[in-house]
Amino acid sequence: MAEALQQADAIVLGPGSLFTSIIPNLLVEGVAEALQASSAIKIYISNLMTQLGETEGYSAVDHLRALLDYIPSIDICVVNSSTVGKGVAERYVKSGSLMVSGTTEDEAEIRRSGVIPVAAPLLQSGEIKARHDPATLSRLVVSLARGLDGADEVICQQRNGR
Repeated sequence: MAEALQQADAIVLGPGSLFTSIIPNLLVEGVAEALQASSAIKIYISNLMTQLGETEGYSAVDHLRALLDYIPSIDICVVNSSTVGKGVAERYVKSGSLMVSGTTEDEAEIRRSGVIPVAAPLLQSGEIKARHDPATLSRLVVSLARGLDGADEVICQQRNGR
């Protein structure tokens, strides 16, 4: 596993439940250390919605900060910039969930954490639940991994400044 992480060009964390899906993998002996040691671009995909009993009240930067406690070398935080429809939002509110905010202030806080914020409209349309659009998300991740738009230069500069 450590060898695969060392050979990776990009490592994607998420999307998924922060405390029950993503962070537990980092608690396995050697995983966080191997991720930290890898020179791959590390991309965190922030959740679309908060989760009752887990991340209620969390913004995108709150999710990121929790993750940084376990692996402090995240390079990019991908945040959804579109909104769910009224019907979907109402269903989530009834269950105690809200959209994970990705405001300009959040993006500034993410940047202050030493992580590059990338906001993009990631919601899959026509769904009764908030889901990431797999085609849109995969294109974005591939473009980030390939360093399009100079992202690799910025990441290298941030890594050297740490």
